[in-house]
Amino acid sequence: MKPLPATADMTLMTDIAKKTSADFSNSFDFLTKDFGMKIYSESYSTVGGDKYVRLLRNQFVQIELAGDQNYFHCEIRRLINGETRPYSDSDNNIGFESLAVLKTNNNYNHLDFYPASVGWQNVLDNTANLLKTSKEVFTTNNWVDTAAIETLKEKEFEKKFGFKPDKTKTTFFGLIKLHGAKLLLDKGFEQTFDNSDFPPYNSESSTLKLAFEKGENKVTIAQRDWRDFYTCYFIDINGKKVFELDTAKYADTKTPADITIAELDKLTG
Repeated sequence: MKPLPATADMTLMTDIAKKTSADFSNSFDFLTKDFGMKIYSESYSTVGGDKYVRLLRNQFVQIELAGDQNYFHCEIRRLINGETRPYSDSDNNIGFESLAVLKTNNNYNHLDFYPASVGWQNVLDNTANLLKTSKEVFTTNNWVDTAAIETLKEKEFEKKFGFKPDKTKTTFFGLIKLHGAKLLLDKGFEQTFDNSDFPPYNSESSTLKLAFEKGENKVTIAQRDWRDFYTCYFIDINGKKVFELDTAKYADTKTPADITIAELDKLTG
C-alpha cells in the first residue's frame, strides 16, 4: 500500500482511485461537516485492484473507508488515548455490517452493502445512512455495544447450526496460533505469514491464514472461505490440501483444535 499525505497530488493516483476518492468526499462529507472528523491519511494500491483508502478521525473514533468501485469496506475503530487498538481487538474495532447488526437487531440485508448486488453508489448511500443513525458513537464517548453485537451474532449462529458457539476467550484459530505454531516452531519451521491483524480491506485478510517454512517445505493453515465456509479450516503442504475440518460440527473450540494439531503433527513428521 503506497501511503499519501492528505494534501498529496491526486494526479498520482489511478483514475479508479481518483473516482473513489471523489465518491467518498461526496457521500461522506457529513463526517467532516457534522461529526467533526478530519482526514488523517490517504493511500492507494494497484495490487489486487485500484483500491483507495481514506482514514478520518476525531477525538473519539477513526473511520477507515476503502474501495475500488467494485468493493467497499468501512471499519470503525475506537480511539483510546488517541490510539487505535489492533484490528483483532473486536471490543474496539467493528466493521460497518456489525453496526448494521446492532441497529437492526440483526434484521438487515447483507446485499444492501454489497456493490455487486445493489451497485457501488447504493452501497455508499446505505452506509452513509447507517453511520448517520449512529452519530452518538462517532461524536461522544458512547462506544458501540459490542457485547450486544456478539449476542445477536451468536443467536444467528445457533439458528443456523443448532447450537451456541463456544464463548471461551480462545477461538479455534487462536488455539491453532498458540499450540499449532509452537509445534511447528519446535520442529524447526519459521513462521512466514500471519494475517490476523491485517486491515479487513487488505486483499490478504479475508480469510485467517498462517504459513510456516522449513527448507523447501511450506505448511499453510487457513480458513476455507470468509462467507459460505468460514467455519472450515484446512492444512496445505507444499501447495496440496491434505486435511480439512469444519468447526461447526463441534460444540467447543478445543476439540477441533486438538484434532487439527494432532494431524499437523503427523503430517509434518
